[in-house]
Amino acid sequence: MGGNNSFLNCTCSLMILIILGLLKAGRIADYIPTNIIKGLLAAIGLILIFSQLPYALGVELDKSRLLNLEATDNLDPHKKT
Repeated sequence: MGGNNSFLNCTCSLMILIILGLLKAGRIADYIPTNIIKGLLAAIGLILIFSQLPYALGVELDKSRLLNLEATDNLDPHKKT
């Protein structure tokens, strides 16, 4: 059943892309400054590099310590202590 959902998602995405292409919706990108695009691409590159570093170095990370979920608990102003 999962294969049918994937096919439907791909088909819907393709139809949306075709419609946006026919409407020439790519013109919206002309209004986005190139510095923002460059910064976005640089950030994506850094995320990819840092996510692959543990595999390149052959180390295993503890993701629960990496996220440090306890540190974000005290940011909630509505949390009762």
